[in-house]
Amino acid sequence: MTRRKNSASISARVSKAATLLAVLLALPAWAEPAETGKAAPVGIAPPQRLEAAPSNGRIAVIDVQRILQESRAARSVQKQLETQRAKFQAEISGREKELNDADNELKELRNTNKDGDAVTEKEQQLRQRFMEMERDVQTKRHALDEGFTKSMGVVRDNLLGVVDSLAQAKGLQAVLLKQQALWYEPTLDITDEVLTRLNAKITDVPVKIDLSGAAVAPTPEKPVPAKP
Repeated sequence: MTRRKNSASISARVSKAATLLAVLLALPAWAEPAETGKAAPVGIAPPQRLEAAPSNGRIAVIDVQRILQESRAARSVQKQLETQRAKFQAEISGREKELNDADNELKELRNTNKDGDAVTEKEQQLRQRFMEMERDVQTKRHALDEGFTKSMGVVRDNLLGVVDSLAQAKGLQAVLLKQQALWYEPTLDITDEVLTRLNAKITDVPVKIDLSGAAVAPTPEKPVPAKP
């Protein structure tokens, strides 16, 4: 009874592997929608409300989220990450098939082999392979997130430089995030001008995917000895 329950648990984990791994790799960080009221992107100072802007100075508003999605540099980052993600997914899909084949072999062995020790050994081997694949997926996901964060950090740094230069040229005293302004005159929106300058300044940002970092490993399962 214990062996049957343990075997069913392994089969269930293998059958859910495709769904689990697809979710881990198919949620790119840049796909998360921006929401009003959320914290500003890393590297962008939290804005003041429009009514708190200097009454005797010039202000402007900017759609940072749009720039981080539409600029050439940002798109180059997204394209590189999507290519790498697809590569990882293909690798993992191949290993998923191997696990499913091994699970089917285990089921056949369980039905035809009366040697309980052999079945138990195969079960432990299959469980270990599944855990190794989980760790590998976590490492790859972490590498994708780190690559995205660092590369977009370069884009943001250049964006801040463009905004600072434009603000000085126009004599601005405040540049507010468009999503957090209660109301503004359309002529205050400098998004297009900033986007044009940013595209002229930087068009491509290399993305480095570092797989050397170890992901947090799942807690190893203790083998359950088969009852005689």
